Amino acid sequence: MPDYWTVDQLHALPDDGQRYEIIDGELHVTPAPSFPHQLVIGELVYVLKPWCDAQGYCLLFAPAAVTWSPRTEVQPDILVMPKVNGRPPGRFEDVGRLLLAIEVLAPSTKRWDRFTKRREYQRRGVPEYWIVDIEARCVERWPATAESPEVIRDIVSFRADEASAGLDVRMQDVFRAALGDAPAED
Repeated sequence: MPDYWTVDQLHALPDDGQRYEIIDGELHVTPAPSFPHQLVIGELVYVLKPWCDAQGYCLLFAPAAVTWSPRTEVQPDILVMPKVNGRPPGRFEDVGRLLLAIEVLAPSTKRWDRFTKRREYQRRGVPEYWIVDIEARCVERWPATAESPEVIRDIVSFRADEASAGLDVRMQDVFRAALGDAPAED
């Protein structure tokens, strides 16, 4: 295994059902996501899609590669980006920027998502990064220049600079729809 990975080496790996990402050449491998993880992603996509359509944005969910350099490629669970001439881009490089990146935490990705990926999204100027914590039933909202997150348990608001309308996501409704009425773990 190489000490430092490139996107080309990453793409040459066989498809084994795991998710591979690299940041500055550091490889990170995660197993397939759990059902609760996928259910929360599904509910978020359901909530985000009408707003993205109305604003003329493209909404994607993993696996969807965001390649920033020959040594950095990530796969956010959900990403929002501008369209290109009114059409969804054929690949990330056609747009080159994200408006919003969302990761749903999994036990195996907590440190990677909270630190390594968060710093990369901030370094790349992604206006907002949301870390959805299923266990705590909250969102850690990271604006691009923040030194600490805003921890939100109810309504997460988002507005891209060029958007004509903002978006309010009632996270407890998302958790309830995806996971039932089980309380948050404290």
